[in-house]
Amino acid sequence: LKLSAGNPFYLEQYFKFVYTTGMIIEKENDLEKTKFYKKKLIPTDIEEIVKLNLEKLPKAHLEILQAASVIGVKFDRTILKKYYPSLEFSDLESITESNFIKKYHADNHYIFSHPIVSKVLYNIASDENKKIWHQGVAQLLEETKLTSKVAHPNWLGHHHHLSGNDKKATEYLEEAYLSAMSKNFIESAIINLQKLITYIEPGERKDRLILEEINILYMMKEYTKARKTAYPLLKRYERSKNYKFYFDILITLIDFTIDYSPIKKIKEMLHKASKLQRKFELKNYQKSQLYKYYALLKKREEDVKSSVNYLKKSMEYTKKSKDTDSMCFLLNELGMIYETQFRFNKSISTFKKALKIAEKSNNLKFRSILLGNLGKITYKLGQVNDSIKYYNDALDIASLLSLKVVEGVCAGQIGNIYLEIKDITKAMKNFERSIKIFRALNNLEETSYRLADFGSCYIFHNNAIEAEKSFNKSHKIAKEINSSLARAYALMNIGRLKIMRKHYQDAEALLKESLKIYREKKLYKRMGMIYYFLSEMYYQEIVEYEDDPFNKYKKEIREDISKILKYMKYSLYYSKKSKNIHFISQSYLLLGRILNRKNRTREAINNLQAGHTMVKISDYSRLYINLTTELADAFVKGSRSRDALLVLKAASKQAIKYKDIRSRNILREKIKEIQNR
Repeated sequence: LKLSAGNPFYLEQYFKFVYTTGMIIEKENDLEKTKFYKKKLIPTDIEEIVKLNLEKLPKAHLEILQAASVIGVKFDRTILKKYYPSLEFSDLESITESNFIKKYHADNHYIFSHPIVSKVLYNIASDENKKIWHQGVAQLLEETKLTSKVAHPNWLGHHHHLSGNDKKATEYLEEAYLSAMSKNFIESAIINLQKLITYIEPGERKDRLILEEINILYMMKEYTKARKTAYPLLKRYERSKNYKFYFDILITLIDFTIDYSPIKKIKEMLHKASKLQRKFELKNYQKSQLYKYYALLKKREEDVKSSVNYLKKSMEYTKKSKDTDSMCFLLNELGMIYETQFRFNKSISTFKKALKIAEKSNNLKFRSILLGNLGKITYKLGQVNDSIKYYNDALDIASLLSLKVVEGVCAGQIGNIYLEIKDITKAMKNFERSIKIFRALNNLEETSYRLADFGSCYIFHNNAIEAEKSFNKSHKIAKEINSSLARAYALMNIGRLKIMRKHYQDAEALLKESLKIYREKKLYKRMGMIYYFLSEMYYQEIVEYEDDPFNKYKKEIREDISKILKYMKYSLYYSKKSKNIHFISQSYLLLGRILNRKNRTREAINNLQAGHTMVKISDYSRLYINLTTELADAFVKGSRSRDALLVLKAASKQAIKYKDIRSRNILREKIKEIQNR
């Protein structure tokens, strides 16, 4: 009883055994031990007890259950009848009284009372009978495949193997594996592949399948299992004459370990692969692979020039081999290098070239990646509408292919774009989608980022309570996973919330702590953003002081704007360095406001014009309108009303173009106001 741990199935089988063997009898509504009761005769293993209970069934009933166990825990009596013709349906009704099976809610279906019953029945059946029954099930599945076109290749492989037909078993399991891989069902694919490997005789075919298993294990991030499987295979072929397969093993290991293995180890494997190239005549696609990994190694070593040269060499051989997937990969890598060099137009043309190839070859995975990269670049250039379109296209493909990481990233990026153009409803919708995906993937770092972004939406709604909840969750996760960048992002947003609540000293401390982390990591975009938030905070303090000169927190500021100008200079420097058009324009707008407020009209006009020119080429229509109205005010203040009207009318056309009715009405009112002066 202690061993049962309260399991009702164990208790039921235990009492059935002791009661039917006469060890216990019922006496006056109670149970009483008899002289036959001997504890040592009662098995401690539940499977053994079930086996002894099953053996008390009539032989015919036992064989029916054994035949049914071939299908599994649940079975259809009409199917059972087809491969076990002597079955009478009335027999099943009688067997249900034994409680080993019971009726299932679906018509003609029965279910074993516990998986252990099915397992024990299968184990005690004779091998000869099992082969016959498995063969019968396999034939039924093949008939189904022919008549209804519904294939069950994994089950066909399973039943053919157990019926002794390994040739057909391997054919069907290979079909099941390839089908699962094409649908990106990685877990199903590896189960079918591992079964397939066990059914195949030792040799190169089996080793090639093991190499595919290694590929999938790396994809599943099962690094230890992958290495344990890979290195014996590598050692076996190191001195083999089969240099082509040895090269393939090396390339597979390099492919999956190049980002995190010690550089020395990667160089060692590349050196071995290069020796093979010098010694034997490798095919074009193999040469292309070798140069590709040299390029990635040089990229990791921050030798950009060598990386680009190797990528171009790899492309030469890829063209000869007509491998479109590799060409997409290489062009994508080259485009990302151009991006790091801020050669955005070159980067866009490279990504578009790769996208054209991916569309021609119908490679949805690369289309999704390239569209995402185009969305990122066009966003940096301020081309918001194009960026949203690219990201949405990437999101649709990623969702179709179940590429959850890509889907989560794209949804987050779209959310950030909508946040910057102040379309908060759409921003929140995309952030929620991203959070849901990354929580399901247990990707805590990305979840932390998206929670912080979600909190930023509440700041725009002036909902400090909900914003604080999101930021605190984000910060808590960042601390738990010890991610300095996620923590810096959370601190930056908590600092912004403190500014909103006018807790300026706390805000300054939090923003500077975040800035310190970003400075160490050389993340210029974030540095530019934080300097902007600090400048905006000091400007807010000046405005508050001028509106309320008795406010004790503002007395030290008075007319001194040197600190703001200093931080604005840094904000512009780092925003320009990272090509962050939104914050470059925002910085010019804030500078113009400050200088205009301090009657430094000429300087205000110069800065506002710089921001106006910068954002004019982008899709930030509302930001463009804000810069325009501020510039018009500066022109009027400098007695240049004609110039003020010209920029307002040009902006009005822009507002009509983007169907921004609100901004168009504001501009019309502004034009009337100046004309009536």
